[in-house]
Amino acid sequence: MVEIIYFLIIIIASGLGSISGMGGGIIIKPLMDSFGYHSVSDIAFYSSFSVFIMAIISTTKRFSQSKEIKWRLIFTVSFSSVLGGFLGHLIFQVLLSQLSVRLVSIVQMILLFVMLLVSFVLTDFKKTYQFDKIGFYMICGLLLGLI
Repeated sequence: MVEIIYFLIIIIASGLGSISGMGGGIIIKPLMDSFGYHSVSDIAFYSSFSVFIMAIISTTKRFSQSKEIKWRLIFTVSFSSVLGGFLGHLIFQVLLSQLSVRLVSIVQMILLFVMLLVSFVLTDFKKTYQFDKIGFYMICGLLLGLI
């Protein structure tokens, strides 16, 4: 039964994420956490894996549409996201060793909720930015991976 609930969460979050343009990963983890069936580490893995699969599907779709692919940008964001992921995991482990699992989960849910709220508010402005320095993309990848 839990697997069906998780499957539905991933499918619905992916759909909502693709419609909003920000991906479903920010929705998946807090929802799975709220059920409390698995450990925080297990849920982080499930969430990361589903986001990885969504990224593969999105990339495949982009390739099939023959749109221009900016390889330098992709590698920069990918590398910095992986680095941010390692740093985030390290911080997560330190917090778990110092605080209760429940408190760490609550803090994560609050941070993700605030990020989701900010993302929804900012998407209403319809203003987009095109950065010309690769450093901006590295910082974005690092911060997104850190989360």
